[in-house]
Amino acid sequence: MTPRGAGLAAVGMLAASPFAAAGAAADPSAACLAASESRVAASACLELRARAAAGDLAAATVAARDAAERLAEATGRDAAVDALAASEAAFAAYLAAECDRRRAVMDAGTGAGDADLACRAELRTRRAERLWGEVDGRPIAADAITSRAWRLVRLDGDAVLAGTAPDLTLGEDDRAGGDASTNRWFAPYHVAGMGIAFGTTGTTMMFNDEPAGRMAQERRYLELLREVNRWRLDDGRLALLADDTPRLDFE
Repeated sequence: MTPRGAGLAAVGMLAASPFAAAGAAADPSAACLAASESRVAASACLELRARAAAGDLAAATVAARDAAERLAEATGRDAAVDALAASEAAFAAYLAAECDRRRAVMDAGTGAGDADLACRAELRTRRAERLWGEVDGRPIAADAITSRAWRLVRLDGDAVLAGTAPDLTLGEDDRAGGDASTNRWFAPYHVAGMGIAFGTTGTTMMFNDEPAGRMAQERRYLELLREVNRWRLDDGRLALLADDTPRLDFE
């Protein structure tokens, strides 16, 4: 086995989470290794998967909390709400301890960082699958937002500058791109349920600051893409969120 594959393969052989639902999550290290041409690319793939899994889990937790609160309102008892809060705390502690253990198995050598990312992607995916299963599944499938252009209308609540047309297209090949405001942009991305993460963006190299602030808007757009980890679709409008906070709004 090549040095590139050795660390990631070792990650894949580590123990699964006791929070697991059987068959709920594929091995992220194996998936990234198979899809990547270098160790650097495999690590970047794992980072995207870990961030997208965090977003999907955040969305699943909100859905589970809403369901528990509806049950409490109907029954007058807070047992489900309290149990979910305790479970969230226990899972957070388990995630930290288990991923630290998996890093330690790699003895801080080559692959330790990949072990941590793979662990976080795996455990969050498994817990999200369990929570979504308890609330009758995700509200919408990810293919509803792919393979079409979305026009950006707001960044952090601010309207896009008149005379600019930034947009977003999520391709089926895990590549995203569009108009950044002046330049064309492109980046890898990964969707995991209701979670989404964008990798390092590249752009063309033009300069145009008419209207004033156009280049600043472009920089902010690309920065926010790197911060988001969730998506939401309401009445034909796409919102990209950082956990619970909408950062980019499209239509």
